[in-house]
Amino acid sequence: NWLLTTLNIAPFYSVPLIIGDRLMGVILVDNNPTGVPITAEQRGLVDALAANIAISLENARLYHLTDEQLNAKVQELRVLQRIDRELNTALSVDRVLNLTMDWALRFTGGHAIALALVDHNAGTLRFVSGYGYDPAHWDAIKNRPWPLSQGVIGRAARRGQSEITPDVSTDSDHVALVSSTKSLMTVPVIREDRAIAVITLESQKQNGFSEGNLEFVTRLAAHAAIAIENARLFDETRRERQKLSIILASTADVVIVVEQDGKLGLVNQAALATFHLRPKDTYVGQSFDEVFSSTPLAGLVAYVRQTGQNLIREVTLKDKRTFHVNVQLAPEIGWLIVMHDVTPFKRTDQLKNELVATASHDLKNPLSSMLGYLELIRMTTALNAQGKDYMYRAQRSVHQMRTLIDDLLDMARIESDLTLELITVNMAPLIREVVDSFSLQVREKAMTITTQVAPDIVPVRGDDKYLRQIVSNLISNAIKYTPPEGHIWISVEPCGEFVQVAIKDDGLGISPEDQAHVFTRFFRVRTAETEAIEGTGLGLAIVKRLVEAHGGEVGLESRLGHGSTFRFTIPTAASNGHPVARAPQITPEQAGSDPPRAAPETEPETEDGP
Repeated sequence: NWLLTTLNIAPFYSVPLIIGDRLMGVILVDNNPTGVPITAEQRGLVDALAANIAISLENARLYHLTDEQLNAKVQELRVLQRIDRELNTALSVDRVLNLTMDWALRFTGGHAIALALVDHNAGTLRFVSGYGYDPAHWDAIKNRPWPLSQGVIGRAARRGQSEITPDVSTDSDHVALVSSTKSLMTVPVIREDRAIAVITLESQKQNGFSEGNLEFVTRLAAHAAIAIENARLFDETRRERQKLSIILASTADVVIVVEQDGKLGLVNQAALATFHLRPKDTYVGQSFDEVFSSTPLAGLVAYVRQTGQNLIREVTLKDKRTFHVNVQLAPEIGWLIVMHDVTPFKRTDQLKNELVATASHDLKNPLSSMLGYLELIRMTTALNAQGKDYMYRAQRSVHQMRTLIDDLLDMARIESDLTLELITVNMAPLIREVVDSFSLQVREKAMTITTQVAPDIVPVRGDDKYLRQIVSNLISNAIKYTPPEGHIWISVEPCGEFVQVAIKDDGLGISPEDQAHVFTRFFRVRTAETEAIEGTGLGLAIVKRLVEAHGGEVGLESRLGHGSTFRFTIPTAASNGHPVARAPQITPEQAGSDPPRAAPETEPETEDGP
């Protein structure tokens, strides 16, 4: 009425502007100036016009609304991009948490916010950061375990779902952190389908948070999840690096890391002291070849780079200290060098070898006398069957003791003062001659030995006497631990700059536990089957020492009941016997495979048997 009075409208015609069931406005038509009544035709035109006006108004409203929403989305995307930039540059967990809470509080208008990390294994939350809380109250709850079964925040962590609590007084799970809180919003931070943290926002007004607030904080939490995880991993990595640095700085072993580009990645304090490098310099980033060019490490690392094989050696430095050196490939890093000072052990070992050598030498003379007198008794005295048995047992015991003494002398000589007389040696005839020397033992056990030599085998550079001892010890071992009517295969084949010899048998085999010790001095496999087999436990130790002295490697693969395969490598004559040129490590797969069916050197097969 007030509108009609204000406009001074008496006779009029009105048409509502309706879209669906919603009234958008009204068209008022009057004919006051002329006083002519509005005709039916004019009313029809107004009715038709009203429908078009209503549609136009609705379109304008929707366009304006869409434009506002689009602007809001663009603004939100800009904010999220900014947040991403800030989160990605923050490599501290505390910094990431503070950024996340700052932006969440800024856009929601809440009066308090807290962030708790979730430990699903312990079934607890731990509040780590918060704004808007009384300091005394916050100190009471910060870092205190909070059960996942407690509070709205615990419910959000368990379910992994965001939610708004418009009125906390109606939620039985609510546990008040601030007494003035009227409404609550909880948003879990999800990583790999599990809540790793929960954000809780509090407002002093009922219905203090909108669905738009919830959507924004949910998206913010999704962006923060990756940053929180990365920051956590960075902190863990930094702590591990600090622990590693402390350990490496305090260890007495030399540790050096050479990166793939040949630069030094780490040189610990023990390495600086061992090689008399300036302790004030870290040498990280410098060329390994330049820093260690005058040390034995240069040749070892050069070999590992060239062959791609790990290397274990003993080296003696200029100050006469001996180190056990392990050079290993470190995937995606480069090479790791670890050196352990074994000088005290080497000195003790040398004293022991000298004692053993002296005692063994002094024992040989009385043993020779005993054998001589036993032989004289046998020749000059008629013995009955029992006397002959006693005589045989005595002679066998003396022979066993003499064999042990000979092995001890060999080991002492090899360990203390081994000098190789390197010449060019053809392995094929050497192996045949050694095999022939075992023909009697082979016939006694009704065994066969098959030798195969690849046609392209080249001569090696080695000491003929010691090469024969290597082959002899391995064949003797195979004969001892192979039952009667067994078979032994010997193969010779090229292996890069080395010649590889494999001796395989179908004997008793060696357990995995014993395989780790077979090359140790005085170690013998103790089983019911091997108890009666004679031996000193020095044969394989001598083999290992002699092979390594030639610059080669020895390896073993065996299974109980399926025999054993021993392989060793010797540098070819063309390699000039470089002292660092060690053969590639013999892998279990290589050692366990059957000897290759190479073409024989002169004939299809050489067999010694009954």
